[in-house]
Amino acid sequence: MGEIAAVVSDPADSREFVCILPDNAAVSAVAARLAELARFPLTGPQGEPVNYGFVARGGPALDPDAPLGKIDIPEPVVVRLVPELTIGAGQGSLPMDENPMSAEPEPPRVTIVQERCLIHDDGLDLRADVSIDAAAHREIERFAARDRHAECGGLLLGTVSVERKARSIHVEAVAPALGAVETRTSVRITFDAWKSMLGLRDSDYPQLRVLGWFHAHAGWGVFLSEIDLFVHERFFPHPNMVAYVLDPTSGGESFFNWRDGRVVQCPTYGLVGSSREIGSRKRARRRRVVALGVCVAGAGIAVGLYTGLARPQAEPPKRAAAPVARQSAPAPPPKPSEPVERTYFLHEGETLWGVCERVYGDARLGPALGRYNGIRRVARVRIGRQIKLPPEEELRKLGR
Repeated sequence: MGEIAAVVSDPADSREFVCILPDNAAVSAVAARLAELARFPLTGPQGEPVNYGFVARGGPALDPDAPLGKIDIPEPVVVRLVPELTIGAGQGSLPMDENPMSAEPEPPRVTIVQERCLIHDDGLDLRADVSIDAAAHREIERFAARDRHAECGGLLLGTVSVERKARSIHVEAVAPALGAVETRTSVRITFDAWKSMLGLRDSDYPQLRVLGWFHAHAGWGVFLSEIDLFVHERFFPHPNMVAYVLDPTSGGESFFNWRDGRVVQCPTYGLVGSSREIGSRKRARRRRVVALGVCVAGAGIAVGLYTGLARPQAEPPKRAAAPVARQSAPAPPPKPSEPVERTYFLHEGETLWGVCERVYGDARLGPALGRYNGIRRVARVRIGRQIKLPPEEELRKLGR
């Protein structure tokens, strides 16, 4: 029996293993044994087996039935260990593998020589601010709109930085899972689908890291099911990794991130783009956009933010449940008729410029209103924020 030296990373490129692998064992058996040694789950939340395989970095998915030594792989061997996963909103049991890997009479001899951590982030105790480029957001919507009656998924790619007293988790691109098996209640991420996602990342976005994953619910609403939570907790466990869920049928959407060791729903997230990109989205879907550099919330999330009742949806709603709540159009803010200061809460879709247009009849007072309220980044004001509306002459003095 011969041996092959290999460098193996996990799907999110957060850990790397220097290994000695046997060349006469099937790829599926070697991958299963390495997954066990690397502390990856061998069974899913419903007891179904999780199959593992290898995807060559910048190359194909390796044939799971072929002996590792019979496969033409450039040396040094650099591959990723990936799971074949079924993700879904439905509550039915997942299909079982007819030949589970646990049936191997004797596991192949796999040795991990060294394990390395590939992510070294600072400020993990700081608040996490999640944002996504408008172009990447639009690409997810287009991918999901191919078939609104089937689920789909993919990887989120981007950067992480620490700015002042917050972590900035910024999604700049996406890698759709092409070749996945898509149904009404689930999407199966095959080894070929992993090859398409990781291949796109390596070829087009080598400077970006894997920040998490996205998937669409086909009419089920926006939440993380038990299976979704299992996927995120076991394969995207880093505190700076997020999940994005959208339902193209209802129009709902939300990010989910790690907070205090739990995966919870983000109350808001930022949508970043040019004024032209934001303007086109405002016309197409007013519920999501706050102009010029924007902070947004998915349908139904904003209501909880205003009332202080926003909570993560740990359990999926029943199919017969009422649709996700949407906020009605906000009442116009009061126009100060007396020289006194008023209080107002920003609603979804509002900007300081828009408030000044309706209250004072002059949108140009927006920056002055920001200065009056101590807001430095006028274009990135969060919905639900309380602001003060002073008499008009006070703002005009600040604008001079």
